[in-house]
Order: sequence, then structure tokens, then C-alpha cells
Amino acid sequence: VDRCLASDPAKRFPNAQAVLDRLIMRERFRTRRPLILLGLVLPMLLLLGIAPLAIQAMRDAINTTQSSLSRRALESDVLSANLLAEGIKRDLDDRLTELETIAAEDDLRQAVVDYASKPRDERQPLWDLLNNYKKRYDRRWSELGRSLDDSWFLQDETGIQRWRDVISMSLDGDYDFRDYFHGGGFHYTESEVPVGVEPIRKRYVCVPYRGTTTKQYLIALSVPIFAPNDDTRVIGVLARSLSLSSLLRDYEKSLRSQRADGVPRKFAIVDSRLPSNGRREWKLLAHDWMTKANLDKLDSEGFEKLRLLGVADAEVLSDLEQLVDMDDSVEGRYDIDRTRFYIDPVGQMDPVAYGGEWLAAFSPVGETGWVAIVQERKTRALQPVEELETRMYSWALGAVLLGLG
Repeated sequence: VDRCLASDPAKRFPNAQAVLDRLIMRERFRTRRPLILLGLVLPMLLLLGIAPLAIQAMRDAINTTQSSLSRRALESDVLSANLLAEGIKRDLDDRLTELETIAAEDDLRQAVVDYASKPRDERQPLWDLLNNYKKRYDRRWSELGRSLDDSWFLQDETGIQRWRDVISMSLDGDYDFRDYFHGGGFHYTESEVPVGVEPIRKRYVCVPYRGTTTKQYLIALSVPIFAPNDDTRVIGVLARSLSLSSLLRDYEKSLRSQRADGVPRKFAIVDSRLPSNGRREWKLLAHDWMTKANLDKLDSEGFEKLRLLGVADAEVLSDLEQLVDMDDSVEGRYDIDRTRFYIDPVGQMDPVAYGGEWLAAFSPVGETGWVAIVQERKTRALQPVEELETRMYSWALGAVLLGLG
């Protein structure tokens, strides 16, 4: 009607037939409108009905894939942790066996009797003998590509240090308070050593103690020296000390070369021994991050943070308690020797490199009271799943758009 009444002739219908044609077209469009509307609504309703099922199916697929990837990654981590623990145990056994071999030598036994209690300038024959033993075994460990000991030393039956491979202020000092001498599983306070404390009578791995120079945890491996022709009287204690961090690095390098799968795993050792208060703190004894440079920045409060207690999940600590208290049964250890929810205590100091959740595996180190930890970044292990999830949602969006088209 508006076009019929337009004042501009060019805008009006040219004749009555043109008006009739337009009315017919309008009627046809009105007839088809319900069909067009139905063609849009039905697909939309169908998509809305299928969407929850599709989303749930995708979630199930993603969760299944995540579980499978985590399980496979943890199996590999458990194997690495077992190899690490066994390697460290074998290393300690080898070093202790060397000390026992030396301590059993008749020449050394007699030299301790003849020279240990004499003034420094008269002990040279004893020192020469021990220095030669140390050089021989240092050469062996160097050829194996392993870290050398920090020091070797000899204490007499009262705890006085009578020889050290590098002469220092500790020479002729009284170290009967040290665990490697008495083997009590703890270090006495120097001023509170009981009268008549006795030396060890068998090979021993002492509780870790912090070195004054590097601030890293050290251990001492010690064996008794018995009197000549009398295997009941201890006349000295021969010991060697080494850094747990250097020991960890040796086997870290070895594992990475043996298992070149490209996974950037981290390695650590924690202490599971029960302190006097009867509550394990799970202190970190060695860790990739615990270098001299980093430890120099820590005060006593910072060192207290380097433990699992108060940081790790309560269920993880509960599993670790069971792990260290049980025998070596592989079946019994399954599931409690691994976790998908490990929190690294070092994350408090370096959240970029060590923050967030990790996949981790645990393995006790013989009878030392230590637990070896092998961990890998959880997000990296599950990265293929995240990529799959992104692709699946992209495909779903594409399908919706194609359906609407």
C-alpha cells in the first residue's frame, strides 16, 4: 500500500500485475515460515539434548586418559625410585666393606696400638699407613666416576680423633658425642656425654648431620678396629664422611643416562627416623635444590621448612609411615609407594621451579631410615591430556556450528 501511494513514480509498482505478484510471494513466505522455524528449533533441541551426554562422554574419556597416563608415569617413577634406593644402599655397603677390610688388617691394628696415643709428631707411621689406604680407594672411586668422600678419620677407643686425611683443628679433639662413634642413633650435646660411653662394635651408618662449611647434610660410615689377636676389645673407630647431596647426584646422573626417556625427574632423600619426640618430621636430607649457594641463604627457620610434615598431604604421610614400617614385599608396597598429590617443600623457597603438585614415588634405602624420592611435574605428565581436551572441545564447537549451518 505504501509503494502504491508513493509520490515518486519510480518507487511505485508499475502495474496491477506487479502488485499481485508481490502479494502471492508474501503468502508463500507466510506458508513456509513454520517449516523454517521448525527446521531451526528441532536441530537446536537435538543439540541441547545431546550436549550433556557428549560433555560427560568427553569428561569420562579425559579422566580415563589422565588416570592411565598418571599410572604409567608413576610406574616409571617407582622403578626409578627403587633403582635409586638400591644404588645408594649398594654404594654405602661397598664403602663400609672397604673400611672393614682395612680395619681387619693386622698392620693397622698393631699401628693403632703402637702409635695412636703418642704425640702428633710420633704418629707418622700410622698416618702413612692410613693415607696409603685412602689413596688406593680414592683411585678406585675416581675410576668408577663416583664422588669421593669428604674426609677419613680415626678415633681411639675414647673418642679422641688421632688421624684425619687432611689435618685440621678437629685433630686430637674429643668426638665421643658423635653418633658414628657410639652408634646410639643420635648425637649427644658435647657437654652432656655420659661417662664411659662406648664405641661401636659393628659397621654403622650414622644419623645425618649438617656440615659447618657447605651446610649440606653429611653422613659418616664407621667400623670398629679390634685389638690384635683379640676380637672382643675395640681399640679404635675408622670412619669416612661424605655429602648426601653428592651421593644423590651420582645416582641421579646414572639413572638419567640409563633411562633416557626425556622426562625431567627430580630426586631427593628424606629422613624417616623417629626423633626423641616420637613424631617423624620427614626432613629433606638431599635435594636438587639444596646446593651450597641456596643453603647459604637460609636461616634456621628456613631449614625447618625443608620437611614434609606440615607441607605434604596427610594421606601421603600416612602412606609413607606404612611404607617404612613394612617389609620389602612388592605387593604390600603397591599404591603406598606413589602419589599423584605430592607437594615439594622446596616450593616454599622456589615456587616457580618446585611449586604445585607432582607425581612422586618413594622407596626406603635399606635400613638407613632414609626414603628416596623420584618426582616429576604433574602438569607435564598430563600435558597430552590437556592437548586432547582442547582438541575435543574444538571439534565439538565445530560440530555445533556445522549443524547450525
